[in-house]
Amino acid sequence: MAKAYSHFITLYFSLFAFTTESCINVICQFKLENLRKEFNKINKEVSKLKHVGGNASKLIKESEETKKLITDKEVGVGKTLSLLNSKLETIGNLIHNSVPISTNEANNVMVRSRSKKKVEPKLKNHVDLVELLEIVDTKKDHEGA
Repeated sequence: MAKAYSHFITLYFSLFAFTTESCINVICQFKLENLRKEFNKINKEVSKLKHVGGNASKLIKESEETKKLITDKEVGVGKTLSLLNSKLETIGNLIHNSVPISTNEANNVMVRSRSKKKVEPKLKNHVDLVELLEIVDTKKDHEGA
């Protein structure tokens, strides 16, 4: 019982770290998306000014600065995502209380077993069964190939 309790404590702190990192990643992703929206908006304004024949040098500089911020933010989002994934890897699988836990392979409990493979003298394989049941015409398929 103590092992299961310690497992849940570890899981709780892992989930706490996961939610913290997840929130940081979501916030960084949100900021990145807003920067991309701003970049697109600036580029549309530049396009309109160029189409009309106005001076768009100020907006072009602003667009370049926004593009630099986007690349910096993409690096930050990548770092937080890799940190989040590394935290997720530490969380193990949750198992049901009915699953027997042992310390090594020798102490494993046999829950269920399967029957041995049938070996009969005239046991048909899947190809013969398909032909016998006339599901597929293998000779016609062979000619077409």
